[in-house]
Amino acid sequence: RVLFRSTFHVCLPVAESAPARPVIQLRLALPQGTESILLAEDEAGVRSLISGQLGGLGYQVMEASNGAEALQLAKDSPHSINLLVSDVMMPKMGGKELAERIREICPAIKIVQMSGYHDMPQSPSDDGGTSIQHLQKPFDLETLALTVRQVLDQ
Repeated sequence: RVLFRSTFHVCLPVAESAPARPVIQLRLALPQGTESILLAEDEAGVRSLISGQLGGLGYQVMEASNGAEALQLAKDSPHSINLLVSDVMMPKMGGKELAERIREICPAIKIVQMSGYHDMPQSPSDDGGTSIQHLQKPFDLETLALTVRQVLDQ
């Protein structure tokens, strides 16, 4: 009877950073809210991630996979949406058209538009007295939380 013996060596890098405790403390310090947010994003993974982050901050999030779906959600509950967070480039209706059409239904709605394109303005735009805040993708949770709270508080 022949027995074989194998030896394995596993080399793991030494952790260079401290445990995640500072990250947890930072997350607890992020601004939170209870307002209703309509999220329009055509990429399911991105939409799910942003929705989860906003929900974790206390917001009530309604999700739409395109501009037409977001507009229908706004028509169904026009007085309960405080903020629209939408991608600029989406099928069926882009973010710019969605912003214009949703304001016909919800004139007081606040708007944050996200884009992965680098030619987006970095500051609020003038669109007839009501501004649209632009958020450059990719962004982290802190940037999202601060931007949403800042726009809602305007």
